[in-house]
Amino acid sequence: MASSPVTPTSAYNRIRARFIEDNEVQMLSSSQHQAQQKRRKVDDSSLCMSNSYTTKSLTEPEEFHFYTDSRSRSDSTAHPPRSPFVSMSERVRDFQSKTPKRFRTKPRNTRFVAPENNEQHELTVPKPVSFHTEARSRPNTTLTTEERELLEMQQMPKFVAQPVNYKVLHSSGDLGLSRMPKPPLTEQAEFHLQTDERARRHPRHVEAEAMFQFHARELDQSIMHGPVRGVPPLPDKTLTIPESPALATKSRAKFHGTSSTSSIDSANETFVFKAHPAPISKPFIPSLPPPTLTIPAPFHLATEDRGFHAQLKQEERILVEEENMVRSRVFRAQPMLVSAPYEPGVSPAPPTIPEPFELHSDARGRFHEEFMRQKIETEQAEAHRMAEFKAKPFVPVTEFFEPGKSTKPLTVLSDVVLNSDARSARRAEFDQQRLEKEKQVEVIRQQREAAGKTEEQIAIKEMRRKMVHKALPVMQSKPFQVSMSQAKLTQPKTPRIVKLLPDP
Repeated sequence: MASSPVTPTSAYNRIRARFIEDNEVQMLSSSQHQAQQKRRKVDDSSLCMSNSYTTKSLTEPEEFHFYTDSRSRSDSTAHPPRSPFVSMSERVRDFQSKTPKRFRTKPRNTRFVAPENNEQHELTVPKPVSFHTEARSRPNTTLTTEERELLEMQQMPKFVAQPVNYKVLHSSGDLGLSRMPKPPLTEQAEFHLQTDERARRHPRHVEAEAMFQFHARELDQSIMHGPVRGVPPLPDKTLTIPESPALATKSRAKFHGTSSTSSIDSANETFVFKAHPAPISKPFIPSLPPPTLTIPAPFHLATEDRGFHAQLKQEERILVEEENMVRSRVFRAQPMLVSAPYEPGVSPAPPTIPEPFELHSDARGRFHEEFMRQKIETEQAEAHRMAEFKAKPFVPVTEFFEPGKSTKPLTVLSDVVLNSDARSARRAEFDQQRLEKEKQVEVIRQQREAAGKTEEQIAIKEMRRKMVHKALPVMQSKPFQVSMSQAKLTQPKTPRIVKLLPDP
């Protein structure tokens, strides 16, 4: 029978968990031991201090319940230990001191004995891995290109052709197509500039300048019969004698030995070239300064100083680190705890004497009380002064008051004119104007509606007239014929070469 694949048990994880658990238990026991020692010291010191005891009960430590305990129990029940526990320190010691069994030699007389196993093994049948993500994955809802095109074709509306309008076939081109109206000709308009308008608004009164009239002088008749005074006479010019140009073709014809008589005549007349004499002078020799050797100067860069300081800092840091490492390697034991009872010393400091607080609110309260006291005293003094009776002095009366007759006219009674009557009259006038305006607006609206309907009917008639298709007549013209050109042939001419004579 073939063995089915089985996942190996993680023995290393169990060993590591037990090692961590042992460390935690050891740390817990050490902390409990330290707590007991501190508690004993506190009890001894409390007995020495005073006879006053507290009524609170002592703290009773409870055992810790770690989750690793239950996990270790479950692991031990599910997977019983197959080998004794070996700590990591023991393993390291065995690795460094003992030799593994696989490196030990065996005696030569021993033979290899295969383990007895009567079971017949078969080939392992691989099985596909089933992931939970396959159950969580969503189905693919994306359509393929063929399915999408088929769906679009199904949703596409069907084409239904309209019946043929036979009026179009028998019309003259006005049915079915709208004819573009011919645009009117461009009319030239005069420019209207702002400067012209400003000139018309602000005319300037410029005095008319006197027109200058040209008056010609009388002709001097002596100019026509003799030399002009002040103008030198012109020298007599000689006639220009034409000369044949000195072309290089004559010399080339001489060397090539042409047989024409014109070439022989031109060869006999050789052109003599006379060059100007070369100026005699000393050649220019430049004077060079004596060569000096370039002495290289050493470069002094700021980066060298920075590098030197950085190197010094690096060396100092390395020395400090080495000293710290040497100091950390030196073993220094902690001082041993003294088991003598703790006796706290009595502080000679005097007791704290409470002092009143100096608050800003107290100062404001005192200021407000003083202000209110002065205000009340001032009001009471003013009220007492006003309550005192002071009689006015007696003035003797010599003439008694006698009322006189009024000089005003008598009151004339008239009808009462109320503002509401005037307002009602103005309101009636306003309502009358409003009604007339509404009637005018209604008449204008009816006229516009009638005009709009008329224009709409005219536009519909024009559109129907333009919808009638009228074909344009076929253009008839003469066929294109290729004809010979009447232009004359180009006649070649000898170039007119002018020989420039040197200036005298």
